[in-house]
Amino acid sequence: MPIPLFHVFSDDRFMDLTLYQYGYEKCRPLHSFGPSVRNHFLFHYIFSGKGTLLVDETKTSTKEYKLHGGMGFLIEPERINTYFADREDPWEYAWVGFDGSCVEEVLSSTIFQSSPVFTTDSALCIQPMIRLNALFFAPEKNPLGLASAFLRLLSCMTRLDTSGRNDHNEQ
Repeated sequence: MPIPLFHVFSDDRFMDLTLYQYGYEKCRPLHSFGPSVRNHFLFHYIFSGKGTLLVDETKTSTKEYKLHGGMGFLIEPERINTYFADREDPWEYAWVGFDGSCVEEVLSSTIFQSSPVFTTDSALCIQPMIRLNALFFAPEKNPLGLASAFLRLLSCMTRLDTSGRNDHNEQ
């Protein structure tokens, strides 16, 4: 008699992860957003061009990041951020807004634990963002496909070391 294989998915960290919004923009020179405080997390992936992210570290300290195509950045809730496109080579990016009771724990296992910015040329990260882009703007939305692409994006970020290199095989 065959022995059945059975496993209970006991990792409940992913039970409350909600997508709120998605967008895409090819910005005009010096297009800006902020200063602003968000009430959820917002991840941007830059396809091309350049821009600047300003993050208020404290009430008296702001950190500046110069960004370009192939980079991404994370806006955290309750933190003042401003970002703007370059004058000569404005950026083109897509973003996804998300939150949930498990998000901070999930993000603590990603490259965002040490910085709100990452760089990669890895297709493991680029492809899920392109897939999200395609799914969000498809005539018929596929909620499971959107959630799957978003989780794949987060998954690739857990496999990148802090320099943005992918040091692990896709699973």
